Amino acid sequence: FFFFSSRRRHTRCSGVSWARRCVQETVIIVNCCPITILTKRFIPRFQKRTHHSAIINLSSGAITLKPGTMATYTATKAYDKYFTECLRKELPDKIDLLCLKPGYVTSQLTKDIVSRPLEISATEFADSSLDHLGYELVSYGHYKHRLFGWTAELLEPIILLLVKLSTKNN
Repeated sequence: FFFFSSRRRHTRCSGVSWARRCVQETVIIVNCCPITILTKRFIPRFQKRTHHSAIINLSSGAITLKPGTMATYTATKAYDKYFTECLRKELPDKIDLLCLKPGYVTSQLTKDIVSRPLEISATEFADSSLDHLGYELVSYGHYKHRLFGWTAELLEPIILLLVKLSTKNN
């Protein structure tokens, strides 16, 4: 692969590392820039309204698990959650905020993948998620994902302790 550097010359990169870097940069751009730019663009409009408005941001249940194989994705989704939490402190109460961190949701993109135990359809997720708007700032959105998330949150310290103890004994 070749890329055009800031010094206006072509530089040869290793194919794998260049492609991996491009994917990581794309994940960062897709998951962080729109949420920031669009939210900041619409806030002034929402503040002028006399009635309530809502901003719903989409994070991921992966931020609960923090899988080592998806560090960039998980970090960008954690950004979405923390961005929403910080906005709550900046914005008036007439703007409802909700950050959703779903588990596995079946969509057109994933319909051919083997089903997972706690998966739900996009329609199920959308319908159940709206019930949390105005009541919670951060939500798993659906009871199946909430069950999974709470279990992961409870077990994480135990798993980390077991790993620490097992490495200490070796």
